[in-house]
Amino acid sequence: MNVTVIGAGLMGSSMGLALRRKGHWVFGSDLQQANAQQALSIGAFDAVSTLSDAVSRSKLVVVATPVDAAIALLPQLLSTIPADCTVMDLGSTKAAICSAVATHSNRGAFVAAHPMAGKESGGALGADALLFHGKPFAICNQEQSAKEALQLVCTTIAEIGARPFFCTAQQHDSSVALVSHFPQLLAYAYASLHGFSQDGWQNLAASGFGSATRLACSPSDVWIPIFEQNNHNIKELVAEMQSVLQLIADALAVNDANALKSLINSAHATRRAFDRRVMGEHQNV
Repeated sequence: MNVTVIGAGLMGSSMGLALRRKGHWVFGSDLQQANAQQALSIGAFDAVSTLSDAVSRSKLVVVATPVDAAIALLPQLLSTIPADCTVMDLGSTKAAICSAVATHSNRGAFVAAHPMAGKESGGALGADALLFHGKPFAICNQEQSAKEALQLVCTTIAEIGARPFFCTAQQHDSSVALVSHFPQLLAYAYASLHGFSQDGWQNLAASGFGSATRLACSPSDVWIPIFEQNNHNIKELVAEMQSVLQLIADALAVNDANALKSLINSAHATRRAFDRRVMGEHQNV
């Protein structure tokens, strides 16, 4: 199958590598020619082509751009793709993207998707053919996609080892705000504390600091549009976190160990639920 991947960053290049491992021919396209050539050099693409030429020869088009660019691009693609072509995106927000194409006459050719996979570093050099393997791959508002388009995307997702998960765009954005977008914002917030502008802390920082700040390396051009598009859900979590931080401050003010222990136990339960899911997935492989 001929596939066009639009966007030569981490996600697009990883998708290209994964698809090429399965024998698909992958055209690459990126507004920045240097990015496209870098992806080509690591084997993410078979060829770099103009967008119109690549799309005209493809059965599947994968939009792996930042989410603000995807909103502008998707309606244009749906107006120009061949009759038997399917378009999917990899964007981390879904409600705004689905809204942008909701009334398009060719809406059925589009499948709104999002792999729950990534790295803190961007760019083709961090690409990994196994990035999506074993990961949940959300498909949103599937009833708005044509049966053939949905089947093609589900088959492609299964080929690269990911697990389709069906939900509405609103359910996706609410859940992903909790498990991805808000933690990303917290990493930025923590790493921007005033103490880190002083000398000396580097001598004592170790694995705990590394875990807490790993996401803080992620590029702003990817994340700012996500924060903008999922603004409502993230703001609700910010307000809830303010309440939790106030609870912590009150407990510390009076040395209330029971309140702190209750908070820690709740955190342990959340982490154990995640570990059980991961362990179950490994057992089913």
